[in-house]
Amino acid sequence: MAAGLAGFAWVEASLPKRVRGEDVEGLDVPEVARAVEATIDAACEVVIPSRSVVTGADGMGDVGVSVEDPRVVRLDLVRDFQLHGPDVLTPLLSGLAEVPRASRIKVRRFNDCRSGRAETLRVGPGAWDATLHDECAETGGLVPRGYLRSEFRPRGRQLVSRPVRNPAGAIVRVSDLSVDRAEGVRRMWFDRVGFGSSVGGSPDRWANLRALGLSDREMLYFVGWLEARRAGVAVRVSEPTDLGCRRILRSLQPGDGGRRRVGLDYDMGHELVEEHAAEQCHRHRLPWTRVAFGQSVGQGIGTTRSSLSALGRGCSKPCRTRTSGR
Repeated sequence: MAAGLAGFAWVEASLPKRVRGEDVEGLDVPEVARAVEATIDAACEVVIPSRSVVTGADGMGDVGVSVEDPRVVRLDLVRDFQLHGPDVLTPLLSGLAEVPRASRIKVRRFNDCRSGRAETLRVGPGAWDATLHDECAETGGLVPRGYLRSEFRPRGRQLVSRPVRNPAGAIVRVSDLSVDRAEGVRRMWFDRVGFGSSVGGSPDRWANLRALGLSDREMLYFVGWLEARRAGVAVRVSEPTDLGCRRILRSLQPGDGGRRRVGLDYDMGHELVEEHAAEQCHRHRLPWTRVAFGQSVGQGIGTTRSSLSALGRGCSKPCRTRTSGR
């Protein structure tokens, strides 16, 4: 979270790390004000705070801020998802990266070298961004496999914008934070960046290769070997290399032979699988069958790496529908 006095200066800190020594879990909204106060007290030991100032907030006129009630410069909100089918993590992130969005928003899909090479999807410009990443890889296994974390980082300008201000009220100062307002912003950003979209969830070739733990070089070498084999091109490789590629080929998962889509259920905190056998859907022209898993996980509002402002329908035809998951 980041908070400060208007445009003069601000204090930035990871509040969960200051409170608990780690940022695996975020803070609840009631904890944020206490953590901000303690962090500012620590900062005031080495700097002299500025006087209270009046600052302009877009569309709201002048607003007074002070060291006792600093302005929210950035608000970090998190929502966690536990996938019952961890194998869909890679194709889910890849599919969400291709989702059409309302405006020209920058989208990146990469492995974050600063966070244990966690598979990451980042959406948004420099002024604000949202990420969806493999929390298990980022924490080094402190959370279960298939644990996805979404993080939303709107800044001051977005927090006083009309879409935020109209439903629940703008967030200008730390005192403006409430569970309802934070939840409203979090849900709004989840929908805005398209993280709730339903995408093709069948593991593809690259998803299967990553699941085998292959390095980038090994994946590229295998794909070249496989394409040459399919094209009937004679390539000279050593016997151990050929045997290794054949073992990888035998390990790849076959396709599911149907139409399968996966999305994140915001309210339940799990994936939502929509699946029909292709030939059944063609015959009956059926809607997708929606299957949700499990119980809700951590609905608490949390913050990580914050700066001071831390923070289907069922099938009506008598045909069988295949579902997956536990």
